[in-house]
Amino acid sequence: MYSVLIVDDEPMIREGLRTLLPWEELGYEVVDTASNGREALRKHELLRPDLMIVDIRMPGMDGLELIEALREVDAGLHILILSGYADFDYAKKAILSRVDGYLLKPVDEDELEQYLRKLKTTLQEERARSKQADRWEEATKEQRVLAALRGGGDAGDGFGWPSYELVLIKLLAREDIDPIVAAAVRKEWAAAYEPTGKGVLFAAEPYVGLLWKHRLEDADARESLLRSLREPCHDRGLDCDAVSGGETSEWDRLESLYERALELMKDRFYYDADELRRYGDAGAPSAAGGPEALSAESASDATRDLEDKLYLAVDVGNADAASRLVDEAGRLMREAGLPEQTLKTRIVQIVSAVVGKLATNRPELQTVDRRLSVDMLALFREYRYDELLRATKSLFHSLMSATEEQGAEKLVKRVVDLIRRNYHENLKLETIAELFHYNSAYLGKVFKQSTGEYFNTYLDKVRIEQAKALLEQGMKVYQVAEQVGYANVDYFHTKFRKYVGTSPSAYKKKE
Repeated sequence: MYSVLIVDDEPMIREGLRTLLPWEELGYEVVDTASNGREALRKHELLRPDLMIVDIRMPGMDGLELIEALREVDAGLHILILSGYADFDYAKKAILSRVDGYLLKPVDEDELEQYLRKLKTTLQEERARSKQADRWEEATKEQRVLAALRGGGDAGDGFGWPSYELVLIKLLAREDIDPIVAAAVRKEWAAAYEPTGKGVLFAAEPYVGLLWKHRLEDADARESLLRSLREPCHDRGLDCDAVSGGETSEWDRLESLYERALELMKDRFYYDADELRRYGDAGAPSAAGGPEALSAESASDATRDLEDKLYLAVDVGNADAASRLVDEAGRLMREAGLPEQTLKTRIVQIVSAVVGKLATNRPELQTVDRRLSVDMLALFREYRYDELLRATKSLFHSLMSATEEQGAEKLVKRVVDLIRRNYHENLKLETIAELFHYNSAYLGKVFKQSTGEYFNTYLDKVRIEQAKALLEQGMKVYQVAEQVGYANVDYFHTKFRKYVGTSPSAYKKKE
């Protein structure tokens, strides 16, 4: 749809032209009207129409003066002239001003429509050429940046910006990234930054490069850029990180900024998720610690000691100690400057060793061991240091929960077996807990979780079931009470009625 602004000092002409033709069917939209030349200039600046239909004679600034003023600011604007009578002098001047047509009032509908159809073809061709030129300009800009990064650029190739900030971006995901999705993200970045003149994207495999027009010294500016980079990523289930090699006003120093950014990218794994690290920031470019940091070999030896401690912490179910030891192992390896993949491999080795020892000493954990092997491999897909440690702790906590759960099930089974064999004895939760070396409160809790019954309720139900069987055999009530573990006959009566709904004597008679 092409926009049209109508300029005439007569209201009837302005409104008549609005309704004279089916503008939208012809591919046009009348966006506004103006009653004089000065108003037309203001509205042109605001609306930037594709076509203006201008009355040649108006009070104040006439049509030719208006056209002359418009040509100074918009040389490509299309204009149709309106005139109340044939004036060849005006027509001659209008032609010199490069107008597209000369219409006499009253306007002939067919003549105007013919002009509009012809103009539409011209406008379509111009728009296509403009898009192609824009694409060519952006492609040319990328080639100029790439040439500079290879050390082949000189000052004359620059964009004339006051400064250049070089940013590298890495797309991130826990699964393989679909190239089509990656291309869609890059296309959205280009649409957001290039037409507005904010920056130029360039290929920098395996990264995406962005030459930014503004300095990123301010933390708010870096945060804003990182947020805008992540929006199209998050919309597609991806994430991204970015680093900056710094800023220069000299085009021939872009290669140096690029090398700095590549150096920062080596340690990207260790940076905070919400940080766009810039060369010269605290801690840049290396994530390695100071002079007291261990060497990579020493860090590996130190983590072997932590591996043994981790096994003991997990074995006894001490989640806090396990978390602290994971953090300590991560810190030692980070300060030693271990590369991302080396650190991940060592973390998985530690987890595998702990799980292996537990499974050896607890055969019931063999099934858990197989399930956790999948989770261990998933650690390699974590793309941030903090998330890797969090996932490692979570894996150990899951292992402890499984260990505790299976241990609790085994314990409850032993208690149930003991009750069924010894229900006639004076059984108490405290006595059994002491027998199995457990706290009575803990034993009562896991017993209820596993059986759905409190210990005393479960014991009473077992005793009453046995009592029913003995009564059916003809045994006397007091004898039955004694046989199933109730020293007090009245207490036995109370319990029997509670669970059976009738007295022992009545139950015996019924049977």
